[in-house]
This record gives sequence, structure tokens and C-alpha cells, in this order.
Amino acid sequence: MLKLTADGIDVALGPTLPFGHSPTHHRFPGYVSLQPETLTGVVKDVVTSLARQGFRRFVIFNVGGGNWGGLENAVYHLHADLRVRVFLLGWFEMAPIWSRFLESHHPERGEHDGHAGELETSCVLAAAPKLVALDSLERYHSPLYAEIDRLPFANMNMNERARAIGCWDMGEISPSGMWGDATAADAEIGERIFYAVADALAIHVRTYVLRSEVSQ
Repeated sequence: MLKLTADGIDVALGPTLPFGHSPTHHRFPGYVSLQPETLTGVVKDVVTSLARQGFRRFVIFNVGGGNWGGLENAVYHLHADLRVRVFLLGWFEMAPIWSRFLESHHPERGEHDGHAGELETSCVLAAAPKLVALDSLERYHSPLYAEIDRLPFANMNMNERARAIGCWDMGEISPSGMWGDATAADAEIGERIFYAVADALAIHVRTYVLRSEVSQ
């Protein structure tokens, strides 16, 4: 763990979990997914281990849309069983922060940024450019996703909307698994997104995490 100090409080930055709950990607090579119950158990065990060492406040930052069920379940049990505070935040739920940097996201025209589109490719170009195959960047706007986006339901993420029509296979939305416009991606966009999200997270943590009281 990396030890930091924020507002006079020691903070430990833990490692990321390499796997999550992603059942819709089963047809693509390299697919690995945890059962939601497994994800719940892993998160509970990690937090419980640290709580026994004296940690009292935890921030879980989710970057996978399919993880919410398992994480919500874990947070519920940790709140009920341990005298700690757990704060659950999400990358995709911060769309009001990062979406304004995108040039290719136009839902009104059926053009949605998605898997390996402008957002994700820009971020990888900024963080680990060697992982991006520049000669393979695509532009694909999924007709099915445009249909899903028009469903008369509010505040549903992509996974929840797919489930509303009974879709459990990402290949039905996109043959290659990507949709959006990766050709519009740029490392500078990725950098700006990272800084904007980091600033928003810092404000949130100072306001709701560092100032919170923990039951004794």
C-alpha cells in the first residue's frame, strides 16, 4: 500500500482488484469474471482485514458497471457488521465530469461513446500508450445500444438497460465488443479527464470522508 497524507490525516492507497463481475463479455478472448457473491466476499475480506488493523474509513472506487450488485452487497454487510464507514463511488457515474471533454458523444444522433471508444482509449493513451494498437482504432455506433438508450427508464447504467431487454451478451451490442469513436481519442483528452476526475474526487473525499465521524 502507498501511504499518503491528506488534510493532516494519513491515507493508505490500496491496490486495485484485477477482476470484477462482467458476465456479458463471455464470447471475447481473455474473458475473466467473478460471481457477484465472490466479489462481495473479496471486498468484505479486504476491508475486514484492514479494519482489524485499525482502519476506520474506506473509499471504494468502482470502474466496472457490472460490479455494482456485488459491491452494494459488500458495503451493506460491512456497515452492518463493522464499526467502520465505507464510501462507494463510481467512475462511470462521474459522467458529468468527464463527458464534457468528449467530441464524439452525441446520443441525440445515436452516437454513443462506449467500450474502447473516445473516453477509454484517450485514458489509456494518457496512462499506458503502449497498450493501444493505433493501427486498429475503430469507429462504430451500435444501433442496438441507441435503441437501449431510448428506453423510458431514468438513472439506469448500460448494464441495467441491457438487462431490461434481456441482453446478457455484449456481442449483441457490438460484434467486436467496442462502440464509440476510438479514432477521436487523444492522450491530452485523457490527461484532462484524469485531472478533472481527480479534482472532483478530492473535493468529495475532503467533504464527506475526511470530515466524517466514525462510531466507536
